[in-house]
Amino acid sequence: MQKRIPEGKKYVSFYITENVRSSIQMLIEITDLPKTRIYNKAYQYFLEKRDQTIDPRILIKKRTDPQYIRRDVLETDYIKMEYYLKMKELSEKNKCSVACVIYAALVEYITIFSMRIVR
Repeated sequence: MQKRIPEGKKYVSFYITENVRSSIQMLIEITDLPKTRIYNKAYQYFLEKRDQTIDPRILIKKRTDPQYIRRDVLETDYIKMEYYLKMKELSEKNKCSVACVIYAALVEYITIFSMRIVR
């Protein structure tokens, strides 16, 4: 059975860390927003900011590197096509996958949002 993809969206799968998953769960509980809404806010924030730099540790592919970030929690999402295309462009520029860009966007959004809560 084939998935029905909503018009104007792209189905993506990517891996995140357990810490990111629990942080997202915390945001869901605090904001009462669905996970997809939080993801979209993270994508939008990352793509609209001036400095779209991806942390070099996220770009590490060699699993034996001590700085490698092990992401082993599979997530899926329907991402707006315009966001996907911009992320694809960023991934090509950084010589990484779209999944790396998505992970970077989520980590940055969680960090920024958490700092707002603490204040």
